[in-house]
Amino acid sequence: MKKLIKWETIILMFLVILLLFYTIGINSKHKRYIDEDKEQFISKIDSLIDKSKDKIDSIITNNDEAYIKDEDIEILMMYHHDLKRSVFGFKKKTKYINKDVSDGLQKVWDKYNYEEEINLEDTIIYYEDLLKRIGNKENLMLKDEDVHTLKGIYELYIEIRKDINKVI
Repeated sequence: MKKLIKWETIILMFLVILLLFYTIGINSKHKRYIDEDKEQFISKIDSLIDKSKDKIDSIITNNDEAYIKDEDIEILMMYHHDLKRSVFGFKKKTKYINKDVSDGLQKVWDKYNYEEEINLEDTIIYYEDLLKRIGNKENLMLKDEDVHTLKGIYELYIEIRKDINKVI
């Protein structure tokens, strides 16, 4: 009887050790997937912001006579939508992974989507207004306030990038 209890104890200990290694392996794999998601997210955000900066710079290089085409606005709108979709999508993912990161991204989302003078919501409205102002014309000469607004949009993207990097 004592030998049977001894063998049962050994088998139970072996199973506990096996389950422990299995759990560590799953957690390690899960952490690796999270890290890969973070890297992809940051890379996408950086790429979209850099593309937006390049496009804005190409539009406003000559402040005296800055012109914008409807294709340029549509490209900026596409980058803007992708940026919002990426932040929102990653924010939803983190809700199930890490509460602190999720809460931090929610604060970033709220701050830049509504609260700032130039925010994500107003940016899309501004782009749509530029499209209306162009109408059927080939391009539109930008006013000084347009150049200032485009620079402000880029600065908004830079601030978003900084805050996201702080959170993650």
